[in-house]
Amino acid sequence: MVLTAIDEAGLSSKICEVCRKDKIPVNVADVPGECDFYFGSTMRNGPLSVMVSTNGKGPRIAARLRRKLEASIPGNAGRALENVGKLRGELRKIANGKDKEDIDRRMEWMRRVCDRWSVSEFDKMDDRMLRGVLDGWDKGEARGYWDVNKSKWMGLGYFLSWTSWVGLGQCPKKENRDGRATKCPFVVGTTGMLVGVAVTIGAIKALSYTRRR
Repeated sequence: MVLTAIDEAGLSSKICEVCRKDKIPVNVADVPGECDFYFGSTMRNGPLSVMVSTNGKGPRIAARLRRKLEASIPGNAGRALENVGKLRGELRKIANGKDKEDIDRRMEWMRRVCDRWSVSEFDKMDDRMLRGVLDGWDKGEARGYWDVNKSKWMGLGYFLSWTSWVGLGQCPKKENRDGRATKCPFVVGTTGMLVGVAVTIGAIKALSYTRRR
């Protein structure tokens, strides 16, 4: 692999010709037509890597778009992916078959588990939760965050899970684990109702106080 970034355009082109003759990938800086590969704008967060490349058309714009993507990715995504990788590694220890059927079963089970956990929930996964998820393997159960945190199930977590589909329609977070709660009709409707009740109570109290005076 060769990168040439010199001031002599003619010499750079000559280097490009020699490299291509010998089938060596070459990049001539600032000359897209003489590049076999390109450098992208890259962000890394633990095991997560995101690169934006414009094939040499607009490196400055690539950097801008990469920053926009980076801002939209949760800061805990790297730690969450580390835990996913740990879960997969532990799964291979208890289900180490190497034929296609075993591999397909592991992949399908991991897919189902990942669909039940949000990035934030994976970030919180500790060894106890991990063991709880793995305990569902033999039974074919893809256990979610609240399945391995039973003590919290009857509390707020259960309430939010139950109300996500009751009342005002389907909650987007039910289909997209990383969706915003503010987009859930129940959350929006309930918030509006509570605000309305609070305002009404405040108005009644203010009116009563005015009459007493």
